Amino acid sequence: MDSPKNLSVDYLNLLPDEILVEILLKTDDLKTLSRLCRTSKRINLICQDGFFWHRKYHKDFGGTILVEGETWRELYKQRTLGSINSPISAGGEHYAIIDSNGILYMAGENNEGQLGKGLKSTHHSVITPFPFKGGLIIRPTDSEIPNIISVACGEEFTGAVTEDGKAYWWGKPMASYGSSGTPRFVRALKSRKAVKISAGPFGYAVILDDGSVYINKRLGGWYTHTRIINGIFPLNVLDILITMGRIYIISKDYKLYMFGQKITESTAMYSGYEIGLEGEGKDLKINPIHIPLPEPVKKVSEGNLGILVLLRSGTVHNLDNRGQISPKLNLPPISQIVSSGSKMAAITRDGKLYMWGASEMGEIIDNDIGMKLPNVTVTYPWGVGMSADYLDDPRSRPYKIINIPSPIQIDIGLPVKYVAMGNDFTIAVTSDGVVNYWGTPIWAPE
Repeated sequence: MDSPKNLSVDYLNLLPDEILVEILLKTDDLKTLSRLCRTSKRINLICQDGFFWHRKYHKDFGGTILVEGETWRELYKQRTLGSINSPISAGGEHYAIIDSNGILYMAGENNEGQLGKGLKSTHHSVITPFPFKGGLIIRPTDSEIPNIISVACGEEFTGAVTEDGKAYWWGKPMASYGSSGTPRFVRALKSRKAVKISAGPFGYAVILDDGSVYINKRLGGWYTHTRIINGIFPLNVLDILITMGRIYIISKDYKLYMFGQKITESTAMYSGYEIGLEGEGKDLKINPIHIPLPEPVKKVSEGNLGILVLLRSGTVHNLDNRGQISPKLNLPPISQIVSSGSKMAAITRDGKLYMWGASEMGEIIDNDIGMKLPNVTVTYPWGVGMSADYLDDPRSRPYKIINIPSPIQIDIGLPVKYVAMGNDFTIAVTSDGVVNYWGTPIWAPE
């Protein structure tokens, strides 16, 4: 149903409740629906009713069941947006922030143009606005700047989706690509509408409004690969995760699929033994392999520590090399999970942040505090024979790594809504809308 722009607030308030409910049920655009829900106290009460969202979900998407801790409203929002887009993202040594007005801000390393500041500038620790239009950087005050609704940082590149459904990239998404210091429009999607972008090693993926997905990805590592995946695939995607050798998909019916390197192979090296892929080039077909799980899945994450699966019930499990899940981790009900290298993080439904793994530059917890924790081990990856000047240089690698084997709560004063991790730093958005930074001082905002 198109936006009922000709319906004034006074006119809407004259209608009986059953007509108002029908108008709201037939409003497909989530932004229009949100605006209607704020037009009057009476309409807002309808929009607060869980039964209304139950009816709307079943009308638009068909039947499903709620799991403990979910609401129909949040489930509808997640399904409509594909997956809730985080306003922050972190690459290896850079990061991006979308503010409440849809303006993109960036900071960090720019060695391959991943900040969009050309190819000649180096690191930039001042968080600066980065609005763009049609692939060109323009004035932050330009009223025609489209809002950014999704951003994703890879190791040395950045991708974004604008409110008008266009996708862009800049930096260096693959080793075989040249670098771009300014945004480039994803031309393969010129007649399609993008809703979310996801980045990973050697590639990216763009989820489209019809559930299909555009993938531009080189499977494999720095020196070996078996194929390039480049095309639009009708995979009914709710969310997608790109790793070195595998791509995971959460379908719109909350099932987990994957293709690429077998799960039985190590995540650290790419063997070339693939599943779920047939053919080459334009003849490539993707037939994802279903990974059976006991409950609907919400999120999947993979790093050097393994594969994490978050179920809609809020429990988090490890996925072993047979595709079997472990008993749930000892955590309260979780809403988000994130992995980066040898670090993992989880946010509970009430905003508590838990982290574990290897803390190299204080990106999990201050090293002096971390060494006092129980069951922590300390490793010294380098430093033997190195000069004191080198070890004191904040740009050098750390002398010691604090290995935290199990989740610990990180209290930063307020409930956490989103978290992202780079190589040596962490950023998190708290309930007051503030972006918090900790870890290496190199990329700390000035």
